[in-house]
Amino acid sequence: MSGMDSETSGPVPSLSQPHRRMSRADFGGHMVPGRRMSIMNLRRGSVANSLRTDQSQLSRPYAVKLENTYRLEPKDGDKFNVAKVETAVKSILESFLVGETYEPVKCGQLSRNLADVIKTRVKEMHFPRYKIVSHVIVGQKADQNLLNASRCVWNTSTDTMAVVAYEKGDIFTIATVYGLYYE
Repeated sequence: MSGMDSETSGPVPSLSQPHRRMSRADFGGHMVPGRRMSIMNLRRGSVANSLRTDQSQLSRPYAVKLENTYRLEPKDGDKFNVAKVETAVKSILESFLVGETYEPVKCGQLSRNLADVIKTRVKEMHFPRYKIVSHVIVGQKADQNLLNASRCVWNTSTDTMAVVAYEKGDIFTIATVYGLYYE
């Protein structure tokens, strides 16, 4: 059964160099100029889905246009709750840093993992229309001072942040979560 496909029981186009560059598709003796076909879709029997056309020929009836809500600030119950976020971040830091000691390479990966976990947990709190950004610093506690500052341009009535500092053994962590309202 060489040259035949078991599903469509028709000839399988060759994948040799001249056939791959061909700009016409042959459908049972009917040539369709200017169209290319996908071999994978042809084998599945879906010839109509395998044709590619110019973007100008496509019409998208499924595209939905949404109206702007013109809501410039969150509803009262939907505001970013700093106390709730700080409690969640503190519990995450406590659970992740149990028995951890400072190792530079390991702590770099730990800070990335913590930032991802914190962002995911805060997103699960469902603050509608808020963009969540989390930033975590993990360092060694060795009788030094650290000054951490951040600067943002934001709307002071809707945008806010939660900061949690945590120390355990010879390691410290500063986690910052920004809640930015998206209009």
